[in-house]
Amino acid sequence: VIFFILMALASYWVLPAFGQLLAFISPNIGAAVGAGSLLMTLFTLTMGFLIIPNDIPPWYIWIYWINPLRYMLQGFVVSEIGGKTSEVDEQLASNFSWSYDDRWWYCYVVTI
Repeated sequence: VIFFILMALASYWVLPAFGQLLAFISPNIGAAVGAGSLLMTLFTLTMGFLIIPNDIPPWYIWIYWINPLRYMLQGFVVSEIGGKTSEVDEQLASNFSWSYDDRWWYCYVVTI
């Protein structure tokens, strides 16, 4: 329960902070909206759910590793369905390369 609450609070903090960062570094509103739309599309495609990490092309895999949406998704999924049975943990590990034991790492990365 504590982990879920921490991840929810961190998630509510990350996306507005990302939007504020883009607004600060952009010359105008249009540029911020355009850059935000492009980056959120790339983040959504490379967070590891729509395209699993093994299928992401090597020249885009760096987006997967810096993606804050990836850590949010992994944290929520492994906290909700992971750790209940070894079969579920094996499926998470084989299909997505996610581990229930790494759930605090995901929370740590999102809060940074």
